[in-house]
Amino acid sequence: MSGDEARLRWGVKHSLIDYVLGVYDGAIEASDGATREPDATFVFEPDPAGDEDGVRRFRGRVRITAYDGQMHIELADPWVESDGDAGPTLTVFSELDGRRIPMARLAPREDGWSATLTTLGADVLGPQYAPGAEIDPVRIG
Repeated sequence: MSGDEARLRWGVKHSLIDYVLGVYDGAIEASDGATREPDATFVFEPDPAGDEDGVRRFRGRVRITAYDGQMHIELADPWVESDGDAGPTLTVFSELDGRRIPMARLAPREDGWSATLTTLGADVLGPQYAPGAEIDPVRIG
């Protein structure tokens, strides 16, 4: 699928986004190839470096902040990586951790993939989320 202009669409977790926007200093920023749609879905551009076997690469950054910096979540450059028999995984580069982490396990559905948090993905979003919690679905198109 390399060379197409398909974009990755993902809302992260709409309830989290709604919550942050209700906080006095809550902010959501999309940059570096990511944009935010009116329905709060983030759209990530294809990575110009291209895809590899089993890896669909996208670029962009989402920054979620609140409470004078006490809440600070950064997700960058999402990839959909095939993991053989285990199925696909959504990975992101975590600016705070300084590395690529498996954010969510993906399962096919009619319009893309459903997504459930991994242990590290739950750590990134915060203590209110447990591994296995469902987050917003992922679509490429």
